[in-house]
Amino acid sequence: MPSSDKYFENESISKDLGRKTTRSGLITLGGQGARLLLQVGSTVLLARLLTPDDFGLLGMVAVIVNFVTLFKDFGLSKATLQRPKITEAQISNLFWINALISILIGLIIIVLSRVIAGFYGRAELVAVSVALGGLVALQGFGLQHRALIARRMEFGKLSIIAIVSQLVGVSLAVAMALGGYGYWALIALMGTPPLVEAISCIVVTAWVPRLPQMNVGTAPYLKYGSNMLGFSLANFFSRNLDNILIGKFLGANVLGLYNMSYNMLLLPMQQINAPLSKPVLVALSRIQNDADRYRLAYRKSLRAVATFTIPIVLFLASDPRLILTTILGAQWEASAAIFFALTPFAFVSATNVATGWVYSSLGHTDRQFRMGLFSSSVMSLSIIIGMQYGALGVAIAASLASCVLRVPVILYCFRDTPLRLLDFLQSIRVPTLKALLALIVALGVCGGGSVFGELSQIVELLLLGGTYWLVYMMLLLREHDSESFMKILMPMVRSRLDAMKKG
Repeated sequence: MPSSDKYFENESISKDLGRKTTRSGLITLGGQGARLLLQVGSTVLLARLLTPDDFGLLGMVAVIVNFVTLFKDFGLSKATLQRPKITEAQISNLFWINALISILIGLIIIVLSRVIAGFYGRAELVAVSVALGGLVALQGFGLQHRALIARRMEFGKLSIIAIVSQLVGVSLAVAMALGGYGYWALIALMGTPPLVEAISCIVVTAWVPRLPQMNVGTAPYLKYGSNMLGFSLANFFSRNLDNILIGKFLGANVLGLYNMSYNMLLLPMQQINAPLSKPVLVALSRIQNDADRYRLAYRKSLRAVATFTIPIVLFLASDPRLILTTILGAQWEASAAIFFALTPFAFVSATNVATGWVYSSLGHTDRQFRMGLFSSSVMSLSIIIGMQYGALGVAIAASLASCVLRVPVILYCFRDTPLRLLDFLQSIRVPTLKALLALIVALGVCGGGSVFGELSQIVELLLLGGTYWLVYMMLLLREHDSESFMKILMPMVRSRLDAMKKG
């Protein structure tokens, strides 16, 4: 039997699903930890070697490139994960669809290169767009191969591929930055890993797609994928309108400061949520008809994600100026206010998978599309209003809109499903309280920064971070209920308020 045939077996996937999901989650988390260190390390190093203008230039072209590349997947890789049974003929058709779309998109980016450069008034974007267009044209060839590996829950392979791909991209980017290539280093960091990952997935599966065939049952995949694409487009527009407006009216330098704040806050969540979602989505899709098992698996999975993402957001909110200037350098101090203003948005984003899992696993992508249109409209209007007050106004507007939308979005998503709002709240309650308590203790120990008057920034950050993460890890080793948290938390809050009044 050819080695690629195992990727089209349907029965073996459902066996011992709970153990496979847990193991896959742990493997994925370990791999993402290594990948996150690579990305954070490269960001820190490149932030010191390059300028905010370089990062802003990347942000300008990334908006356009990421928009058109949404079409290359067409939601078909998630459709492959969600379907209980697949055939090689069906996936072969999806492969050719993805490949054709990727080539067309790459050509579109190349054709639009002068338009992109003219829109922002930066001639450098012509060559940059052409280079990225070529890379995009090749990336779509590995999408279905990657989906097949994930569907079989071989996340160890995917983790190794992701780490190697990221290492290649980081190494090339750092070498180019040291060689004086400026923003081209960032282009290499953006375009190389997806290309290496696509090639690696093709090699690992050793699967050669068949020629396209008619009447093999591809239509349900396309329907599922079209709704996913519709949601992605609506969501993308609202998530990138800020970059477009800031880049157009405030320039590359301001966009660089804004983008760095946004990416520093969202990078940890993206590196945790996206990979962990794959094993969870596969598992939830297999038990979608068992309400009790579905609800239990959902709550456990969301609790696990919240345990890692929420404390990161609260720590980053503790002292943005200290974190940014110590890690990235003094040239990024101007982004501290934007960074802090975006933290509520990041807190909501920390558990954004809460709705995506439900829509995808239950096949409710049509509802996801409708809610995406509504929420993106609210977010876009908020950003346009906030733009009147500059980049800081945009950050505040995005945070307010995301907080206001949170409960309605959850309620709509959970309608006619085994889940209720209480399931979401209980899943994030304990991680949030633990992280909040750790933050209060850390700030209390550090005295709001007054203790560090004669200490270096590095020592100050190490003490703040060390205290925070030590307390949080200690709390993870013990299970406290909400009452225990409140008994500890409220006296500390009252004491802090009394001290502020006296001061």
